[in-house]
Amino acid sequence: MLPSVGHSRSVCFVLMVVILATALTNQGRGDAAREGRLRMVHGMTTGFGVNGRMISWEGSGRVVAADLESGRRFSVARGAGGNSPVPMALSGSTVLWLDTTGGLGQEVTLFTASPRMARTRLARWYPDTSASAPIGSLFGGVAGHGRTLAFALYKLAPPRGNPEACYERPCRRRVAGGGVFRITPGSLAVRRVLPPAQAIAATDQAIAAAVLHPRSVYTGKAQVVVRDIRNGARRSIGQPASVLALGLDRTHVAALIGPESGSPRRLRLWSTATGSLVRSFRVPQVERAVVLSGSHAVLRLGGTIFTLNIRSGQRHVLSRYRPKESSRYGPWVADGRVLWIESYDQGSPTARSLIRSAPLPGPAG
Repeated sequence: MLPSVGHSRSVCFVLMVVILATALTNQGRGDAAREGRLRMVHGMTTGFGVNGRMISWEGSGRVVAADLESGRRFSVARGAGGNSPVPMALSGSTVLWLDTTGGLGQEVTLFTASPRMARTRLARWYPDTSASAPIGSLFGGVAGHGRTLAFALYKLAPPRGNPEACYERPCRRRVAGGGVFRITPGSLAVRRVLPPAQAIAATDQAIAAAVLHPRSVYTGKAQVVVRDIRNGARRSIGQPASVLALGLDRTHVAALIGPESGSPRRLRLWSTATGSLVRSFRVPQVERAVVLSGSHAVLRLGGTIFTLNIRSGQRHVLSRYRPKESSRYGPWVADGRVLWIESYDQGSPTARSLIRSAPLPGPAG
């Protein structure tokens, strides 16, 4: 567990000295040598979220938020013991997460909670696993950046409301509900800000979503829309496409494009100011996650975390799977560094997770 409030100052001081010494010792040894271990979480964990200096996780029956700099912890809520990986986002000590429990007959529940507000159930559904294509309520993702905390849902209805029409053959599904919702940190107030969406990303000033038109026939393609939180202005970006994941910063929005049930094949990048296409890259079968920061897109291919320079197309590997590593979460970006989580010995008494980071390459890297 992280250090308690009572002795966090001394522990934090020791850690800062160790990290500084490690950085000085390893200077010039390459990117792997420059990685800095920020914190360790003991016990079995099933999901993580990172937003700036704050981190959250679910494990050992609790959802916890913590400050990476001071080590101060906040017990947020009782966990539901969801299957790994648990999608999670946070703003301050307010946490938003999706728990999926069960095997063949699953129950999916979306929660939010803060230390001062009890756990609130935002949505619950039971996926229909018998259909040849997804129907019913579906998860579009969570996002947390600065004071922005949001989630996306969409619902696909079978022809004439008859699920059996989708059991043995492809069926004509329609968009029947959902939306993009913003949560107010602390109070947990929820407000719908965009139509149903199958992917989402956020900054402290805007939300990007792969929006579906309500009541339209579902084709797998969605329109990327960026909504300015400050004034409510919306801008449609590019043409509708099969969007699997979104990334957003103050100057660009990125979309990973690929088949509905497959892996991403292309990364497209647009200007948020003009909506014009900036670059399009062919990518390997990366995970459905992309983070933007300045001239870099950060991606993960299995256990390999790498950056893609959006100007030159140059790739730069930051980290690869380590021996005995069980699973990996992330990436995230904060203060010019890429963060990720490495989990070890999950399910054993020595289970632990390490929060690691590495600096982003320079503008030309």
